[in-house]
This record gives sequence, structure tokens and C-alpha cells, in this order.
Amino acid sequence: MPSLVRFGPGCLESLPDVLAECRVSRPLVVGDADASSTGTLERTASLAEPRGRSGETWTEVDASLSRRHLARCRERLEAGGCDGLVAVGGGAVIDLCKAVAGLAAAGASRPPVVAVPATPSSGAELSALAVVATALAPQVDRAPVLPGAVIADPQLSASLPGPALAVYALDGLVHAIEAFVGHGSSPFTDLLSLTAVHLIVRSLPAAAGAGDPAGREAVHLGCLYAGVALASAGSGVVHAAAHPLTREHGIPHALAAVLVAPAALDATWSAAPWLHDRLAAALRDAGPPARQDRGQGPRIGTALRAFAQPLGVELGLGRQGVPARDVDRLAGLALEMPGALANVRCRVGRATLAGIYDTAWPDHLPAAPAGRRAADHVV
Repeated sequence: MPSLVRFGPGCLESLPDVLAECRVSRPLVVGDADASSTGTLERTASLAEPRGRSGETWTEVDASLSRRHLARCRERLEAGGCDGLVAVGGGAVIDLCKAVAGLAAAGASRPPVVAVPATPSSGAELSALAVVATALAPQVDRAPVLPGAVIADPQLSASLPGPALAVYALDGLVHAIEAFVGHGSSPFTDLLSLTAVHLIVRSLPAAAGAGDPAGREAVHLGCLYAGVALASAGSGVVHAAAHPLTREHGIPHALAAVLVAPAALDATWSAAPWLHDRLAAALRDAGPPARQDRGQGPRIGTALRAFAQPLGVELGLGRQGVPARDVDRLAGLALEMPGALANVRCRVGRATLAGIYDTAWPDHLPAAPAGRRAADHVV
């Protein structure tokens, strides 16, 4: 966990004090196009100016980070004589800054990172992992890179349209679910996960529909709890299946996770139905009734799909331009995340992953063979 986390409406104003506590005197403020267009990047940079600090900015970020992006951002950091980074935006921006900080020369001090998520928590601000190019890089230059501080201000997402807010919040909901049902769960993470599920499920419809400020604050807090739970308990099959979609097709990670989550969770439901049932009940309370199979209990993936649809989130990989012929190749790429797959309570093989991608396509496309839809082996 970062040593300093500040949460609440208006807490961005504390940035000068946070920079002082992190001993950053000249930060490079890094943001994406959304942070720039909404004025959040400019506002953050201006807050970095007091006490002799510079508000220098860098905005060359996209959803699928590459080594080239790391090198260019690092060059800007060094050319400007900056001694820290302020990451303003979603998970891609925060991952970029963590990775750049990890590229410090041997023996040199690593520039601190202050994460300012401009969306509901992606979890990136709470983890030492950095997704860069085609590889998951939990360590850069042989040392984990964790933000020194997090400033989570719900007001920064005020301009997000309802469907966009819903995608980020549903990604947070998936974080809570994966943390709860995986091998890495504990009483500590279970409490965080269940609290996150209730906050998000109860607040998201009003926050995404009417733009309720109190609802948005509750959604942000729920996503933050979910991020803490995931950082401790670890991710699972949803993240393993989502990463290839970002790497190969440029689908933002939050959306990729939401697209595959219903199918991925239904495919592994039989591994721990008693855990899935507790979460599905919370989702059913806020959405249409979930399907039950032969009295075995509700499917969490089905409940998640039913909850997401009224929020204006369009599910279906085909609608995102992913060709059907990519199913087997994507399944092979998902196998390259053995850490996430090992955290699932069943053995997930290539056939299961291919079935997940098949099921995540729009309903009018051919379904996967029945044998592909079950987990390969419960462990």
C-alpha cells in the first residue's frame, strides 16, 4: 500500500502538501488526453507551482503503453530536471509513471510517484504492478515501484458521462469479486470486497444515471476499497483474459475486463459456488433476477451482466472490432499470465479461455461448444 492515501471531494487541493511530504520539489505532471481536455491536468499542474515547484506537463500517453512511451517520458523527466512524477488519469497513466520511476539508473534514487486517479480507482495506484507493451512488469529494474502517495478526489470524475463512469465502476466491481473468490482472499480482503460490492451496487445506478454527487463519491470509495483488496488478494481469470484484448486490440483495460467478466466468472462458478452466491445476491438486489441452473444457485457472471446492461454499457467483443478468428490466439496469450490463473480455484486451460472469449461475443454469433464452457478442473 502507498504510505499516504487521501480521499474525499476537493482533496486535490492537498497536492502541494503531499509533494512536500514526498520531498518532490520539481514534479513532471503526466496526464492523458481526457485529463487534458477536462482541465484536470492544467489544474493539477497549477497546484504544483507553489513553494517553487514547476507545473511542467507531459501528455503523450495511450491505452496500450509501449517501451517507446517509457523512453520518451523518461527523457522528458531528465531533461526537465524533475525529481518526481504526478500521474493524472486512469490506470495507463499511473502504470506509465510507475514504470518510468523504475528505470532509474543503478544506485540512483527513484523519483517518487504521486497518483491522482481521475476516474474511479483502477487499482493501479495501489499496486507495484505496471502493464507495459506486451508484458506484465511487476518489477522494473529489479525493484517494485509503488506510488508514494494517492490523492483520490471524486470530483475529478464529475465530467465523465454516465456510461463511461459505469465502465470504470464495473471494473472496480470486478476487482472486488476477483479478490473475494480467489485463492489469495483473506478475512481482511473479504471485508473490503463485500463493502466495495455494496457501495458500488447501491450507488452506481444513481451516479451514472442522474449524476448524483453522493453516489459518485460512494462509487469512488467502493472502487478504492476494491483496489486495496485486489492488491492484497491478487487478480484472476478476468484479468488474464482482459490483458490480451488491451495488448492486441487496444481496448482500454477497464472496458476489456467488463467485456469478459460475465463469461469468465460463469465459466469458473463451479469452483467455489458458495463464494459466488454471496456476491450474486448483492447484485440481484440492484438488477434484474439472475438465472439459476438446476437449483445450484445464482451465477455471479449472469448477475453482473444483468446489472451492467441498464447502465448503458454495451457488452460483446464483436462490437469492439475483435475478429472471431482471434479466439484461439487470445486464449494462448491469456495463458501467459500464470500468476493470475493460479489464483483461480480451478485449473483454467486453453479450452476454458477460448470458451470465455466465445461467450463474450454478441449473442447472435455462434456459441462455443458446450465442452468449452466449464472449468477444466476444480482444485
